[in-house]
Amino acid sequence: MLLNTAQTKEITPLICEFENQFYIGDFQYNLADFSRWIASDLFVYNAITTEDKRQVLATCGFLITNRLSYERCLAGEINECEMLPLTEGNEGYIYYSSVIAQKPEFSREIIRSTFAELLDLVKEKQVRVKEIFTLPCTKEGVAHALKNHFHPSSYLYEHAYPVYIFDQQGKHKYMWDSLIKHSDESVA
Repeated sequence: MLLNTAQTKEITPLICEFENQFYIGDFQYNLADFSRWIASDLFVYNAITTEDKRQVLATCGFLITNRLSYERCLAGEINECEMLPLTEGNEGYIYYSSVIAQKPEFSREIIRSTFAELLDLVKEKQVRVKEIFTLPCTKEGVAHALKNHFHPSSYLYEHAYPVYIFDQQGKHKYMWDSLIKHSDESVA
C-alpha cells in the first residue's frame, strides 16, 4: 500500500524502526530529533507498507530547507536533523533525505510518488530551487546518488561522508529537470 506524507504521519514510529535497520550510527533515526521536519508541510515523505500497515517495505523523503541550514550543514556546523524547513522567502534547498526499499521493484514506485508530491509542493509554495543535495552513507546510497546525477562535493558531513550535490549543468533525468524547470518558471 502506497502512503503519502499525511498517511505516513500515522505510522511514524514504525517508519523509524524500519529505517534504523538500514542506517549506521550517525544516521540513526530518532523521532524527537526530526520532530520539526515531521510537523512541517515542507517535508515530503512516502512509504510502501503491507495492506495492514504493520510492515514498512520502502520509504523516501525530501526536505525543503533554507540557505542558512544548507550552508551550516555543508560546513559541518549542524547535524542533518538540525536543518530547518524553509520558513521565509521562496529560495529553497532540497535535501534528498533518503530512499530505502526492501525489494528493487519498490524503488521506482516510491521515488516517483514522493517526487510527484514534492513537485506539487514546490509549485504550490512557489519555491525557487537553488540546490538539491544528499548525504549517502552506504555504498548503495552512493551508487544511487551517482546514477541520479549527483556528484561528490568537497564538503564532508560529520567529517566522514561526502555531501553529494545535483549536477544542474549536466544531462539529468526528467524528474530533476522538471523540478528545476518549474523553479525557474515560478520567478519569471
